[in-house]
Amino acid sequence: MGLEIREKKYKFCKWILVVALSIMTIRLWHLQIIKGEEMRKLSEQNRIRIQKLYAPRGTIYDKKGRILAETRPSFNLYIVPEDIKDFNQTVDGIARLLNIEREEIVEKLSFSKELPPSFPVKIKSDLTIDEVAKVEAQRVYLPGVLVQVEPKRYYPHGEIFSHLIGYVSEISNEELKMHKGYSPGDYIGKYGLEKFYEDYLRGRDGERRVEVDAMGREIRVLETKEPIPGNNLYLNVDLDVQMAIYKVLEKKSGGAVVLDTTSGGVIALVSRPGFDPNRLVSGVKKEEWVKLVSDRNHPLQNRVIQGRYPPGSTFKLLVAIAALEDGTIDEKTSFLCRGGLFFGNRLFRCWKEKGHGNVSVHKGIVESCDVFFYNVGLKIGVDRIHEMAKILGVMEMSGVDLPGEKKGFVPCSEWKIKTQGQKWYEGETLSVSIGQGAVWLTPMGMATLASLIANEGILYKPQIVNRIVSPEGNVIKTFKPEIRKEVHISSKTIEIIKKAMWGVVNEPTGTAFGSRTSIAEMSGKTGTAQTASSQKASRGDHAWFVAFAPFSNPEIAISVIVEYGGHGAQAAAPVAKIITEEYFKESKPLKEARVLVR
Repeated sequence: MGLEIREKKYKFCKWILVVALSIMTIRLWHLQIIKGEEMRKLSEQNRIRIQKLYAPRGTIYDKKGRILAETRPSFNLYIVPEDIKDFNQTVDGIARLLNIEREEIVEKLSFSKELPPSFPVKIKSDLTIDEVAKVEAQRVYLPGVLVQVEPKRYYPHGEIFSHLIGYVSEISNEELKMHKGYSPGDYIGKYGLEKFYEDYLRGRDGERRVEVDAMGREIRVLETKEPIPGNNLYLNVDLDVQMAIYKVLEKKSGGAVVLDTTSGGVIALVSRPGFDPNRLVSGVKKEEWVKLVSDRNHPLQNRVIQGRYPPGSTFKLLVAIAALEDGTIDEKTSFLCRGGLFFGNRLFRCWKEKGHGNVSVHKGIVESCDVFFYNVGLKIGVDRIHEMAKILGVMEMSGVDLPGEKKGFVPCSEWKIKTQGQKWYEGETLSVSIGQGAVWLTPMGMATLASLIANEGILYKPQIVNRIVSPEGNVIKTFKPEIRKEVHISSKTIEIIKKAMWGVVNEPTGTAFGSRTSIAEMSGKTGTAQTASSQKASRGDHAWFVAFAPFSNPEIAISVIVEYGGHGAQAAAPVAKIITEEYFKESKPLKEARVLVR
C-alpha cells in the first residue's frame, strides 16, 4: 500500500515538473523569439540613450545676401523620466534653481506620458550661463536632468521683419496632432515666412547613441548621425527700404508695401506696431501671451495683408477707370463743384468747402474733388463699380507667399438684398464712389491696383521669396515672375489716369505736391478715409497713399496706410517719398520735375 502511494506521488510531482518546464520553455521562446527584438531594445535602454540632434533651420537672406534670420546655439534643459530617482526632489530642485513654476514642469512631463520613458522632455530653453552652472553644480542631486546645446532661431533685426519673416516656437499639442514627423519640444513656424515655408526651412534631425550610467550621466558616444540643415531662402526684400519704412512709421499704427512692378517681387513689407520675434522663440508665459494677443493696438496683425480699411479717395482711380472704359465720361467731361452736392434731402460735401469750380477727370484726381466723383458714381452705378473692382482684382487675395491674407470687399446691389433684405439706394453709391461706405480693401490690394496701372493692365503675383537654396548651395527652386492678371484697359484711359497721378504729386495744385522728389518722378493718389471714431471726432481719419515710380518705365508700386493719421497728403504721402528716395538713392537726381503735355 505504501509503495503505491509513493508511486502516485512520484508521478504527480513528475507531471508538475513537466508542466512547469513546459511553461518556462514557452515563456522563454516567447521572450526570445516573439519579443526578442523588443526586449533587446529595452535592455539597451538601460545603458544606451538615443539623443536627438536638432537640425538648424535654413538661413533667410535679403536680396543683397544680408542675413535676416539665422541660427545660434542655445542651452536647453531636459528631464529623462526614466532616470528620475525621486520625482519631487528633481522637480522641486529644478523649479527652485531656475525659478520655474512647479506646475509648469509637471504639466510638461504629463504631456510626454505617451512617449517612451527614456525620451528627454524639454523643460526650459535658452538657459543663461549662470543657470547652466547652477544645474551642473547640482547634477548629482538631480538624476534625470540633462543640459544640451542646440540650434535656436535668431532674428538680428527683431521687430523690423516680425510680420514678414514671422517666428518659430515650440510645437503645441494641437499642432502635434496635425503635423507628422514632429515630437514634443520641436520648433515649428508659427507665422510669416517661417510658417509658409516650414517644409523647406526645417532640416532633418540627426541622433546620437550614448552610453549612460545608472544616474543617466553620459559615459561615451557610441554612434552619431549628423543632422541635415534646412534650406536657405533668398528674398526679393531690400533691407534698406524695409528699415526706412520701419523708422518713418515709428510710434504710428499702419503699414506699407513696396512691389517690383516688373516682376511682382516684394521689396518691402512693414506693419506697425510689431512684436519681438526673438521673445516668442524663447517662449513667453501665459499671462504675457494673453497680454500680447489682447493688446488693443493688435501688434500680431499684419495690417498690409489682413487689415481691411475704407480706401478713401485712392478708390477714385478705380471709379475713374470704370467710367472712362464704358464711355460714361471722357477727358473733357466736367462737373461744377461748389463745395457739395445736394442729393435727396442731404448735402454730400466736398473736402474743399468753397469747391473746385469746373472739374474734369484730370483735375478731379489731381485735386481729389469729391463732387466730381459723386456725379460719376451716380452715372455708372454701384454695380459697375463692383464689376470693375472684380476685373482689376482688388477684392481678391493677391496670392503673396504669406499665411492669413484677407480679401477686400466692394458692395453691389445684389449683396445688400441678400444680406440685409433691402434694395440699394443711390445715396449709398455716392459714399462708395469716394471709397467710403461698405468698401473695405487691404493695403496689398491697393498696391496691386497701383502696380496694374503702372504696368498698363498687367499684374504680377506678389512674391517675397526669390529662390530656395540647399545647404550645399544648389538652387532647389526659383520663383519666376508670374502674371496673375491681364486686364484690357484702353491706352487712352491708361494715359489719362497715369498723367493725373503724376499731377497729384508734381502739379502745384496736386494734393501730394509737398511730397514730390527730385530723385525719381513719383505718381500717386492721396486718400483720407473716415472711420467710425473719426465721425465722432475721436481718433481721426485713416491716411492713404498709393503710388508708382518713376513715371516713365515704372519700377516700383507703393501702398501706405497710417491709421488715424489724418490727411493722406500729410501722413501717408511723405512715407512714400522716403521709400522712393531710399529705393532710387543710387540713381542720378532729376534736375527738375518734367511737365507733361496734356
